[in-house]
Formats: sequence, structure tokens, C-alpha cells
Amino acid sequence: MKRNEFLFLFGTVSFLIILLWYFGLYLSLFWILWWYDLTMHFLGGFWVALITYILFLYGGEESLSSSKSLFLSIIVTVFLVGIMWEWFELKKGLVSTLANDYLADTVTDIIADMVGAFASYFLITKQVKRKQQ
Repeated sequence: MKRNEFLFLFGTVSFLIILLWYFGLYLSLFWILWWYDLTMHFLGGFWVALITYILFLYGGEESLSSSKSLFLSIIVTVFLVGIMWEWFELKKGLVSTLANDYLADTVTDIIADMVGAFASYFLITKQVKRKQQ
């Protein structure tokens, strides 16, 4: 993936997350639309995977021969960040363990994080392979 393409993608996803988060809070969309939170988790997982890729490159792992390491790094990082986010929501009182759907909501959020991570990984590796041809 060319540097300009990557920076455009990273900037676009970052802007989209900020914009959707702002409107989600301002218009209470997190509580009105059942799918809004899942969209944000998908984008969050995608974004964290992009950051992991940047850190992976700065670590000197630029070739696709290390794509298994990249995949593992992205999956572990996004999973841990997702768990930490769910803990943050719990500690800030944004969710309650007393709610009937607490466990289902938490698991669904983490799955959405992981789907975003997979999408980001596959996009990155597809673009890198295209660049190498």
C-alpha cells in the first residue's frame, strides 16, 4: 500500500470515527439505533488494526513473509483493546452487569471489533501484494 493511500485511509477512518462518535452522543444514536454501537466497534477494530500495522512497519517487518506475525499482532492487539474498552465502559457506568443483555452486548462488541480487524488485515495484505507485483 502506497504511503499516500495508507495515510488517506487512516485519516478517513479516524475522521469517520470522530464524526460518528460525536453525532452518536449528541443525538443519542447509541441508545436509539441497535446497530450504531456495532458500527463503531467495527470501525474501532479496523482503526486499531491500522495502528498496529504502522507499529509493525516501524518494527522493521515490512515483507509479507511475516504476514503471520502481522495477523497475530493485529488480532491480539485489537482483542486486548476491545477488552480494555469494555472494562472502561463498565467502570464509567456506561453499561451495567445487572442488565439482561450485558454479556451478549459485550461479546457482540468484541466480535464487531474482531471483524473490523479482519477487514483491515485483509485490505492491508491485498494492497501490499498488489504493490509488490
